[in-house]
Amino acid sequence: MFLIVRYNNSQRAIFISSSNAISGFFYSNSENIRSFFVLRAENESIAQKNAALLRELYQGSALKGPIEGELIDSQFIFIPAKVINNSIHGNRNSITLNIGRSQGIEPRMGVITEDGVVGIVQNVSKHYSKILSILHADVKVSVRLKSQGVLGSVRWNGEDHRRVSIADIPKHYDISPGDTVVTSGYSSFFPDGIVIGTIEDYEVISGSNYYDVSVALSLDMANLDYVYAVRHRLKEEIISLEAENE
Repeated sequence: MFLIVRYNNSQRAIFISSSNAISGFFYSNSENIRSFFVLRAENESIAQKNAALLRELYQGSALKGPIEGELIDSQFIFIPAKVINNSIHGNRNSITLNIGRSQGIEPRMGVITEDGVVGIVQNVSKHYSKILSILHADVKVSVRLKSQGVLGSVRWNGEDHRRVSIADIPKHYDISPGDTVVTSGYSSFFPDGIVIGTIEDYEVISGSNYYDVSVALSLDMANLDYVYAVRHRLKEEIISLEAENE
């Protein structure tokens, strides 16, 4: 084989061409693999920076004071996580994250992205957590209309993963398509003002005094990558206070 390639010009040219093609194939795939891990590292870095920016955004939302030996100026800590499983087609959809108890995740924590609400933590293991998606029949999120402050709660109608519904806004309020819907801050799950979406359409529910409002989600639930679990640092104090004398 060596002699044929070494002393035959045409065979040597074929061999060189073939070896270049083979080495090029492996170099290309090697670069793709390297780029994949570099991009993943970059994404994780961006997620960490965004979590810090979110915390800065909510600075001053709590009373300043010592908590667990620290001086804090925000009620909320945002913990970045990667989505490793996501369902959108059933009526009880869930999401799995690659962080769990070891990273400070607990049940009943809210989960968001920069673009909107994702869901609520249901179960946690040492390194993973299961999220009840906003596209889950049992999940209700307290919201308000940004333009008027009218309160309501959103729930998925089980049909379109791009839309949720509000069914408890009294019909004497003037609402219009395009109004922004945000979290109310009336729960320990989410900070106030996280965008849910915009009003797309509405009608009066037959035989009632309330609107049935269709809200187009600001977040594409079919395309989730990195999200942020929300730790409310004063949650237990609020729960304990509200439970007194009940």
